[in-house]
Amino acid sequence: MPDQNPEYAAGYEAARKALVAGHLDPRVLVDHDVEPFVSMLAPTLRDSWRNNPDNGSAVTRLKKGNKLLPNGIKVDGRMWPGRDQYGRPLVHTSYRFAYAFDPGYQKTIFDQYEIVALVRSDTDYQLTEDGVWTVASNGFVYSMACEASKQGFLAPLFTEKRQLPTAEEARRKPEEWFAADTPIPTTSGCK
Repeated sequence: MPDQNPEYAAGYEAARKALVAGHLDPRVLVDHDVEPFVSMLAPTLRDSWRNNPDNGSAVTRLKKGNKLLPNGIKVDGRMWPGRDQYGRPLVHTSYRFAYAFDPGYQKTIFDQYEIVALVRSDTDYQLTEDGVWTVASNGFVYSMACEASKQGFLAPLFTEKRQLPTAEEARRKPEEWFAADTPIPTTSGCK
């Protein structure tokens, strides 16, 4: 929690739980059961997220057949208080999730980014009497398998033929894509 402000305490906790459910819960990640995340949302949003879980960056699902390394998820980010256009409290979040995949017997791994896929999620959450609202959700995925990404799933580079980086990707270091104080990139690296 960024501070002890009682006006935001419940919102911070709701945002934390939504981040954990959406990006770390094995039922969402591995089983593709989005209910741990959806169940905390306001009823008005639930069907939309059930029917289209990749309509924002608040949920990560691994492509079936891919396995993470033990302790294969690292998280970094921050949350801070804000207000919507009506002056109501909301919580801004910007988090980076690094998922390290088990390469199995893959013999052509050249660097760490072939087994580590990175997700950046910038999501604004608002807690109301009805539940949690995802007010805004924007994200970016780096060092991922493109076909899996187009289908709404996360998989490591080594599972597909590697594409050449775009000009923007070649110019920037991976850290630059994920710094919490930089804008979300406009290209995904997948053609």
